[in-house]
Amino acid sequence: SENHAVRKLIPATSIVSTVVGTGAKGVNENLAGPQRAMRAPWDVVVDASGLKLHVAEAGYNSATNYQQGYVRTLTLSDGSVSTFAGSGAAGSNNALTLLATFHGPKGVTVDDNGVTYVATSQNPDCKVRAITAGGSVSTLAGSGGTSYVEGIGAVAQFSDPNVAMIGTATVFIADFNNHVIRTIDVASRQTALLAGAPYSQGFVDGPQSRWRWPYGLALEAT
Repeated sequence: SENHAVRKLIPATSIVSTVVGTGAKGVNENLAGPQRAMRAPWDVVVDASGLKLHVAEAGYNSATNYQQGYVRTLTLSDGSVSTFAGSGAAGSNNALTLLATFHGPKGVTVDDNGVTYVATSQNPDCKVRAITAGGSVSTLAGSGGTSYVEGIGAVAQFSDPNVAMIGTATVFIADFNNHVIRTIDVASRQTALLAGAPYSQGFVDGPQSRWRWPYGLALEAT
């Protein structure tokens, strides 16, 4: 994110190229590819077509303050960028995609039905939000405050979450500042602790595992 770019690595040749981004933060909506500036692209996911990426663009005011974020769509063939969701204002308003507001989106994943889940990180928008294929934004879980609370929907609290998903039933959460891995049942919106102990960081495997600032998640297809 600090290079403000999305880059591509070809494993067979180890060749790296820049898909979009100049290397410096900025906004120039009418350009594409390496000439098109970004502001803290934090996470990416391939959409159902396999031809585009959704990008969680956190926005950037300082090294610790991410605001005014968007979810962008990046077309891989030409590096063009469009806004998938977000008005450009910092906030937590649910609405249709281009009217909704986000505050520091840092995680993005897509389910098998084309629903996009976005993890936002900044208080008072520390939540997991859902964007339907029809363009409606809603809150799946999170009150907006930064703490550790299990519960249904807006009762739950996270602290700098990231998201991953396979299928349609469960969103997996790496809860960075709480040092735990959690889940959200999509149907009931109930959160649950999967691994780790809240506020107890460490490096321990097994059923009593401990984690230290987990952020990235990858799920194995079964």
